[in-house]
Amino acid sequence: MTKITPTNVENTDTNNFPSNDNDTIEPSIDRIARFRIIQKRALLVSCLIVVIGLIAVTIALRIKPLTTKNSDAVDDPSKQTPNTFSTASTTSTPSILSPLCTDNKGKSLFDNEFLYSPASQTYAAGLLNGQFGIYRAYRYGNVTSSSIWLADQKLILGIELKLQRDRSLHVYSSIEAIWGSGTYNGGDRGPFCLKMEETGNLRWIDKDKRILWQTNSTEERNEQLLFARIIT
Repeated sequence: MTKITPTNVENTDTNNFPSNDNDTIEPSIDRIARFRIIQKRALLVSCLIVVIGLIAVTIALRIKPLTTKNSDAVDDPSKQTPNTFSTASTTSTPSILSPLCTDNKGKSLFDNEFLYSPASQTYAAGLLNGQFGIYRAYRYGNVTSSSIWLADQKLILGIELKLQRDRSLHVYSSIEAIWGSGTYNGGDRGPFCLKMEETGNLRWIDKDKRILWQTNSTEERNEQLLFARIIT
């Protein structure tokens, strides 16, 4: 009887196949080791990303400019009181030379835009991060968050200080007026000018240079008020 041999038997590597049903193919040890190394590296990268994110958030919170919050809107200049805060942070801002006067369209100072005392540039009036006030400055374009006077705004959300032709000064948020000077008269004796003085006092005057409203925020006055508070 003739034995039949498969024609492709010489091309078959029986060593690569299980010899019976109980045999298994063992995975490569090197492949498993490489996979574990990749897993460890991925975990390390993820941890580094989380740490960097936490550091960035911490730095951002520490350099956030100082602002103060007032609860009620005040339209009466007599109720305005000087406030002083001292910090080291500075802000680079657009600069406008004092005085700033209305014309046939009125004038505006927008958030982080300031009116400087003309000679020394040591005082700047305007909105710093939504808060209308007078801030110390280091010449044009460098305003600190150290203030000598702050408006008693309803909200610290100011986006525009408006010099109006009706003789009013107003701070507006995106939806409403949040502070006012209480000087409305319909526009008689205009144009009107906002003047940042070298003493630190901010004045709103008419064409005859009569004072309509002022902050009374000279450094000397602030020192006197502070001394009076201490002794009382």
